[in-house]
Amino acid sequence: MPGNNELTTHQNMNIPAAETIEMEGYEKVVALRDSATGYRGIIAIHSTKLGPAVGGTRFWNYQSDKEALADVLRLARGMTYKNAAAGLPLGGGKAVIIGDARQLDRAAWFRAHGRFVESFQGRFITGEDVGTSPADMQVAAQETRFVAGFAGRGGDPFVAQTTAPASTPVPSRDYITARLTELRKIHTPEGIESLEEVTIGGTRQWVSIRGLNRANPVLLFIHGGPGTPMMPLTWAYQAPWEDFFTVVQWISAA
Repeated sequence: MPGNNELTTHQNMNIPAAETIEMEGYEKVVALRDSATGYRGIIAIHSTKLGPAVGGTRFWNYQSDKEALADVLRLARGMTYKNAAAGLPLGGGKAVIIGDARQLDRAAWFRAHGRFVESFQGRFITGEDVGTSPADMQVAAQETRFVAGFAGRGGDPFVAQTTAPASTPVPSRDYITARLTELRKIHTPEGIESLEEVTIGGTRQWVSIRGLNRANPVLLFIHGGPGTPMMPLTWAYQAPWEDFFTVVQWISAA
C-alpha cells in the first residue's frame, strides 16, 4: 500500500483513483479513493473458481490502510471456504469501507461504493456486514446491479435465521469434502503440501508441511502426545501464515 496511510489518489481532481494490489493467492484486490466524496474502500476477490465472489461490505474506522487490507484479505478468504462448505456455486470475496461513519455523507459514500462494486461487472456481489445495513445496500443499488440484502428480502440476518425453510436441501458429505479438498490445495509452483507419517525412535508420528513458497522461513509447531484431532483442520486457520512461512505441524507422540 502507498505510504502515509493513504490510498492512491489524484490530487485536485474529482475523479476516482483505483490501485490494483498484487497479492499472491488472490485473483484481484483493488483499493479506491473517490476524491469527490472522500470515499475510501478496498474490494478483494479471493476465488471465483466455484462461481462469482460473494461477500459482505464491512464499514470500519481502521487505524491504517495496512490494517484494512489485512482484514479484507482475511475475510475474503474466509468467504471462499464458507461458500464451498455450504455447497454453494459461489466464490469468496469481501469489501471494506474505511472511515468514521459519524463524519461523512453516508448516502454519497454508499453510492460511490455501489459504483466501485459495479466496476467488477458481476465478479463480486456484496451485501451487508458489520457497520452496514439493508438501507445502505438499497443506496448502493442505485449504482450497481450486484448487491443484495435489502429490507424484507433477506437483508436482516437475524430474521433470516428464524424464517429459513426447514426443507432447505443439505449438500452431501462427499460433495462438501470434494470442494474443501480442492480449496485447501497449494497451487503455486514453488509451494509445498505434504502430510507424512514418520518413525522417530521407533514411534510413529505425523508431520504436516504447507506453504506457498519453499524458500520462506519455517514456522514449526510441535504438539505433545498422544496426538491432536485438529491436524486435518489446521489448513483453515493457518492459511494466512502460509503466504509468508512454510508451516510445519509436528505431532510428537509422548
